[in-house]
Amino acid sequence: MSNQGKLLFILKVVFVLLLLLLVLLSLFLVKHIFNIGNKEKKTINKVRVIERKYDINNINNVIFNFKNFEVKYMTSNNEKIVVKQKGKTDKFFVDGNKNNKVLNIEESIFDIFEKKTYKIYIPKVYKGSIKIVNGFGNIEIYNINNLKLENNSGNVKIKGVKNINLVNVSGNVIIKGKTDRVVAYSTTGDLIISRLESSCNIETITGDISISNFKVSDYSRVETTSGNISLELTDNSNCKLNYQKNDTHQITKTKCIDGENELKVKNVTGNIVIK
Repeated sequence: MSNQGKLLFILKVVFVLLLLLLVLLSLFLVKHIFNIGNKEKKTINKVRVIERKYDINNINNVIFNFKNFEVKYMTSNNEKIVVKQKGKTDKFFVDGNKNNKVLNIEESIFDIFEKKTYKIYIPKVYKGSIKIVNGFGNIEIYNINNLKLENNSGNVKIKGVKNINLVNVSGNVIIKGKTDRVVAYSTTGDLIISRLESSCNIETITGDISISNFKVSDYSRVETTSGNISLELTDNSNCKLNYQKNDTHQITKTKCIDGENELKVKNVTGNIVIK
C-alpha cells in the first residue's frame, strides 16, 4: 500500500471514530437533559405544606379573609392559630397583622394559577368573636362558638357551631349538629339545617329552606321570595304560626297554634310544608 493509501485509510478510521464519539456524546446529552427535566417535573409536582402560627394574646376579634380555593376551619388544642397551606409552591400566600385587639389573617396574594388548599386551626381556649370572609371556593367550618360568615360564592358546610350569623351571595349552605340560633340572608342557594334548638331569622331571595328538628323557643322568621320551605318542628316547640295560606301550603303541625313565640313563615312562589 502506498503512503497516500495509508494516509487515506487512517483519515477514514479517525473520521469513523469521531463520528462514533459524536453520537455517544449526543446520546449522553439527551439523557442528561431528560433527567434534568424529570427532576424539575418531580420538583414542580411535589406537594408542600407550609405552616404559620399567630398569637392570640389580648385578641378579642379574629377576621379571616380568603379569596379563593378550599378552606377548612376547625378548633384545636394549640395555644395559637395555625394556618396550613397545601400546594405545589414554596410561597406562603397568607399574612397576619394585629390592629389593637383585632387579628386579621388574609390571603394577601391572589394567584389563580397556584392551586392551594388551607386548613385553619383555632384554639379552643379562644372566646372572642370570629368573622370569616370567603371569596370564591368551598369552605368547611367545625366546632366554633360564635360565627359571622360572609360568603361570596361557594358551598358552605358548618357543623357544631352554636350561633351563626350568615350573609350568603351564592352557594348552598348545610348546617349540621346542634345549633341554637341562625341569622341568615342569602341571595342564591339552598339552606339546610339539621337541628335548630332555639330560633332563627332567615331570608332568601332564591333557594329552598329546610329545617329539621326545629325546637321553637323564641321569635323565629323564615321567608323566601322564590323557593320551597320545609319545617319539621319538635313536639315541645312553643310557637304560634303566622303565615299566608294558599293551595301550595301543607300545614300538618296543629300543635303550633297557641304558643308564646311567633313563627313567621312566608314565600311568594314555592311550596310550604310544616309538620
